[in-house]
Amino acid sequence: MKKIKKIKKIAILSVSDHGNIGNRLQAYAMQKKILEFGFASEHIEFRKVGFVFFFNKLLNVILKIFFTDNKKNKVTFQKKHFFKSQKKISNFTKSFLKIKKYESLSDFKSEFSFNYSKLIVGSDVIWQSLNPLPLNFRFMSFLPKKLKFSYAASFGEQKIPAFMNYQYFKRIKDFNYISFREPVDSFYKKLDSTVDLDPTLLIKKTEWLSMQRKPNFLTDGRKFILFFILNNGKNKVSNDFLSRFNKNIRVIHAVDNDIGPQEFLYLINNSEFVITDSYHAIIFSLIFKKSFYSISRPDLGTNLSKRISYVLSIFNLLSRNKESLENIKFLDTLKYKKEFDDNLINRIKISNHNLKKIVENEFE
Repeated sequence: MKKIKKIKKIAILSVSDHGNIGNRLQAYAMQKKILEFGFASEHIEFRKVGFVFFFNKLLNVILKIFFTDNKKNKVTFQKKHFFKSQKKISNFTKSFLKIKKYESLSDFKSEFSFNYSKLIVGSDVIWQSLNPLPLNFRFMSFLPKKLKFSYAASFGEQKIPAFMNYQYFKRIKDFNYISFREPVDSFYKKLDSTVDLDPTLLIKKTEWLSMQRKPNFLTDGRKFILFFILNNGKNKVSNDFLSRFNKNIRVIHAVDNDIGPQEFLYLINNSEFVITDSYHAIIFSLIFKKSFYSISRPDLGTNLSKRISYVLSIFNLLSRNKESLENIKFLDTLKYKKEFDDNLINRIKISNHNLKKIVENEFE
């Protein structure tokens, strides 16, 4: 009897935030694109990460205090909103994502060659200095260079401390192909790398529309403005904020309602206006061509607007970025021009090409 050859999958290593809607959608987008190129994939996660993980948790708080990019912001621990429906986010993960959980890095190392053809790191802030995962998890140093690739991997908002630069540089250089999601600091520009779009932008709008689901709490046909505010610090949404605008329009505070990724897509697509401090809420506002304002979000001494300002800059939309709600004087409708479409199509084409090269191993 002829032996059937095992078809190996592609392993994806990213941030595993099961409570974050944007994170779940970008994870789906990576697997979807890889499947479109004719390959199966799995997101890999670990149950045991060791003592170093907990030590890094403490270290990360120290790094946030002493190595922040934004010197103007004071370090304050601010309360964050969390989504009511963890169940809907969990159900989305079970329905749309393929995940393989390993007990430890040692188990993954022993099974890698049997299960996988390569590893792709990305996207999201997998390489931020404040990621509590030990470096050997984040960079998979045990793998040979020819099997390691990154796509739209991000350092996040935190500057890499000088004492970590050499370790980061050495480990990233040991990748067959290096793709970042945002431009990197001058120290890392010595690397042969590209800057690519978040994978959610590579999925066709019609695909996202097919996944949307109307939230149960929308029982009438009233128009609404969507507030997708994740941090309630200095940008705390006030009840009277919209009193100077259209009083007849409904305001939906997303984090206070029972939504998951599919309801999130519906709310963005059907809103009259989006006001947000979320990176992926802005990404999907662009995909659905919605009017929006981005609000800066201070978080533990770091201004989480670097990645947002970059994506807005490449589409010439920096004027949509506001420091706070107080800076919004009126809800200015955003008119998407042909230049936006042409720019997006061109950038999608380039990023698609780069990801396809990674998936099809055009470097061998």
